[in-house]
Amino acid sequence: MELTLPPSLAQWWPGLSPLEQHTLAVQAGKFTILNLFDKLPWLNGGADWTAWRAFLAALYALPMSKVELAIYRRCTGRLEPPTTPAREAFIVAGRRGRKSAIASVIAVYEGAYRDHGPYLAPGERAEIPIISKNRKEAKKIRQYVEAILRSSKMLKPLMLRATEET
Repeated sequence: MELTLPPSLAQWWPGLSPLEQHTLAVQAGKFTILNLFDKLPWLNGGADWTAWRAFLAALYALPMSKVELAIYRRCTGRLEPPTTPAREAFIVAGRRGRKSAIASVIAVYEGAYRDHGPYLAPGERAEIPIISKNRKEAKKIRQYVEAILRSSKMLKPLMLRATEET
């Protein structure tokens, strides 16, 4: 998986390398969690991920397709989608609902693409804590996170180390 910008965004910064274009797009807020989500290889399988895409769009107050908006309305009972990102979310989903996969996408996006500098001491690097109901589930989420990070030349350097539970 390579995180390339859609042509509509890449044309904003002609003459720059893909990495430089990507960095500028992220800084300008033009690369969203949906861009990351849409590039994940496991989405090319047989499962329908539209409901999860609608969830992420709602979570981050991003534009939704007509289908995503219909799912949002059906699941929330609200007519209008959010206009500001959520501060927290609770997911009610059954077994094998792909909650771990979505948690990993959110973790990678928050860790790689959001500026958490105001909350860090000078020189401190952010870490993505994985907290789950048990070690087995935490390990699964960590494996998903590592797979996402290792799948892209742009993201791989962000993974300094993977630690077990301490």
